[in-house]
Amino acid sequence: MIKGRLFTFGCSMTKYHYPTWADILGKNWEYFENWGTGGAGNQFIFNSIIECDQHNRFNESDTVLILWSALSRYDYYQFGQWLHAGSVFPDKFGKVQYNCPDGQEMFTYAWACAVHQYLKSKNVKFKSMRWLDWDSDSPVVNCYRDTYNEIEKIDLDFNFISYPIRVERKNAIEQREISLYDREQREISLYKRIAGTDWPSLQEILSGRYKINDNFVSQEIDEFLKIIVSERTRIEKKLIEIGDVDKHPLPLQHLKAAKEICPTVEITSEIQEWAQSIETSLLAGKSYDFCPAYPKQRL
Repeated sequence: MIKGRLFTFGCSMTKYHYPTWADILGKNWEYFENWGTGGAGNQFIFNSIIECDQHNRFNESDTVLILWSALSRYDYYQFGQWLHAGSVFPDKFGKVQYNCPDGQEMFTYAWACAVHQYLKSKNVKFKSMRWLDWDSDSPVVNCYRDTYNEIEKIDLDFNFISYPIRVERKNAIEQREISLYDREQREISLYKRIAGTDWPSLQEILSGRYKINDNFVSQEIDEFLKIIVSERTRIEKKLIEIGDVDKHPLPLQHLKAAKEICPTVEITSEIQEWAQSIETSLLAGKSYDFCPAYPKQRL
């Protein structure tokens, strides 16, 4: 068992509903937190690293492993939660969106450069990686050449085996209950922050059992409800649906990547058999017992 703490950061290539390279390596450390999130972009990863340090105070005995995501992914924080919009470049009609390829590339290298310098200043052991091929000769890379050279490309890509996601009813219900609880807490928090003194209670608003004679207050509540409906729709789409097809790297692909990422770490036969058993169950559509190492605290 390796003394110290391991913190990992990334997107679904780092944290998923089955073990990733991070979870496999985490079994070798005496303390482990996986800060990855599905769909995350590099702004989220940057913020997660800094926030993690605020909660945990990195020191020389810690190890930080970062797997940066696609350059095109766009993150934003709204009403108590991070949202991940994917690639939102201008469309073929020229409609203005949130970012552009050059801008996202510029942001990513600035975030990575800042993180590298930040961790070096604390004498923290870290490894910065990417799983996608990035342009090696763009104007931005030429500016951030040292940072680019410090971001190692690892052999981790989508698999060629499509399989249906099968979630047992019990697990699906538990997942839905957790999501609904989180949604309820965010709705309460949002209501407390923006509700005026003339507003009815949250329960009355959500149930529709209220009457407002003031047009201005009525418009405020309508805007509040639009946010609520949008958030509820987002959560419903996020829940795993039976029958979806998944091409994420399988556990044994992650096992191979884990050996590449930390070649000096001995991955025991028990850990390898564990990854093998979960992949076997996954492909057979059977249930398996796995829970990621969530952060103990985060915004």
